[in-house]
Amino acid sequence: MFKRIYPAIAIFLGIIFGAFCTLLTIRAFDGDSVKIGTPIGVHAATSAGNDGFSVATGQIDENVEGLFLLDGLTGDLTCNIVSVFNGKFFARMHRNVLNDLNLDNDKNTRLLMVTGAWSFRSQSGQMRPSDSLIYVVDSSSGNYAAYAVPWNKLVSNKGRQGTHLGKIELLDKGTSRDSKAN
Repeated sequence: MFKRIYPAIAIFLGIIFGAFCTLLTIRAFDGDSVKIGTPIGVHAATSAGNDGFSVATGQIDENVEGLFLLDGLTGDLTCNIVSVFNGKFFARMHRNVLNDLNLDNDKNTRLLMVTGAWSFRSQSGQMRPSDSLIYVVDSSSGNYAAYAVPWNKLVSNKGRQGTHLGKIELLDKGTSRDSKAN
């Protein structure tokens, strides 16, 4: 008689233990710190480069990201944007940064580039700066500049129609080797 009762008790205790573990797991994931499937609003920009070339990504608006390329030899800064409709590059903006950084076509320039998040508040209308700034630094001279991509949200909505060309705008510049504020 005990041989028949012990397996039943073992199965019953196993079910109780499994239910207890399941409740603990559900309770652990029930807090605000972990919500599976809930967007958390993280935007990641990245950059890489060497002496000859730099590449970075940055947010243009809430639906569009830009690919920023900086040629360290020529000083050409370009932003390429992919259409949300067909996955093809459709917008391209350009600027040569050598004049902005007070550099000539010297072989001693060492250009670096990074992007950062930015929200320009006093702009109205369809045309506004991008949600990212592009920072370019010449590590040889210490000169730096900040740039923005002028962006029209309607261009993004019509991204499947042709190509959009534009110019990257200089916002400000300075030097890190100056003891006074710019």
